[in-house]
Amino acid sequence: MLLKILQKIKQKLLVYQNYNKILKDNKAQKYLWNPQKPTVVFYWTKLSMYPYQYALMQYFAMSGYNVLLKKNILWLGAMTTEFQKMMQNIPNFCITNKNYANPNDTLYITDDKKNIDTQNWKKSIYFDANIFTISTADFSKYWLMPYPMNPQMYALKNYENLPKYRQNKRHIKLFFSGNQDAESYTNPVLTHFFSKMNRIETIQTLLDNLTNEQKVMIEGNNLDTTTYQNAFVLNQWSWTPKQANNLQKRVSNQDWLQTLSYSDFFLGCAGVNQPVCHNIIEAMSVGTVPVLEYAEYFAPVLEHKKNAIIFNGRQDLIEKIKEILAMNPEEIATLRHNVITYYEEHLSPITFVKKTAERKDKKHEHLYIFAESASHEVRNKR
Repeated sequence: MLLKILQKIKQKLLVYQNYNKILKDNKAQKYLWNPQKPTVVFYWTKLSMYPYQYALMQYFAMSGYNVLLKKNILWLGAMTTEFQKMMQNIPNFCITNKNYANPNDTLYITDDKKNIDTQNWKKSIYFDANIFTISTADFSKYWLMPYPMNPQMYALKNYENLPKYRQNKRHIKLFFSGNQDAESYTNPVLTHFFSKMNRIETIQTLLDNLTNEQKVMIEGNNLDTTTYQNAFVLNQWSWTPKQANNLQKRVSNQDWLQTLSYSDFFLGCAGVNQPVCHNIIEAMSVGTVPVLEYAEYFAPVLEHKKNAIIFNGRQDLIEKIKEILAMNPEEIATLRHNVITYYEEHLSPITFVKKTAERKDKKHEHLYIFAESASHEVRNKR
């Protein structure tokens, strides 16, 4: 009993130490509020939503906003070192309780429903993970945040090179790279709740049904860029916390977006506990056409042979891949153009923020996000 009490005291002390360090590091940046720029204030409480909270702050920073984060000891103190570093590098970012701007001219975004109407904000937005209780058929009735890239992509700022990457010469027809740890990516929720194939099942279906000439295995950045490979190219690697060295077998974060831009198509395998995954957004950002089973989880819905290749189940996947391998350059070029257009109109962070600023129909709104385990937690409580 005494040991448990001491452990709790130690944990609280670590939270406070971490919190004070974050404030000290942020203060050292000597933030200057720019009255010529629009301002957004964030207040976060949910620890399970770090990647999405960070991404949303980055969306507004990329769009030229002053980004203010209200102090919260428990949320900040529990943050990992990785997220601390990424957050501190957000442009125009400050942790404060000071009101730099008039609330009437400020957006306010929070995941705390109780704290949404504390001031007369220009617009207050509730960042809601409760998306899995809504039917996909009704998504058009709700306001969804464009699913983000992996947080590392924003931290590295490689998104600034998207126009250049989109012009790259394509070297392979179909590509996939992503964690292939069987224990993590055979989550039964994908079948039982979403009725989708899991990642391991999707990949194995192709490995079992494509000829040796139609599939190529690589490690890391070992792509053949000398000739066009009309095949499914798979970067095979898996990772768990106990297999840290295996990350050397994957494409590095720094090279990821550029590597995606070398492929005509990307196999959109499901994530751990939801269909949508960061890598499908990253692929579309460089004009690589998504091949996926969950088009209805995009708003607006992706369309087959217009801005995606859509399959339904194993046999259909095999047939669609064979169609892809037979597809001519003109068809692919049209698809690529449409994917880039879709990304710029519906997935681009800057486009999203611009639409947010222009939404004047409601003063208090819900913004929904596919937040993986956090979304399942909300669903399970209902």
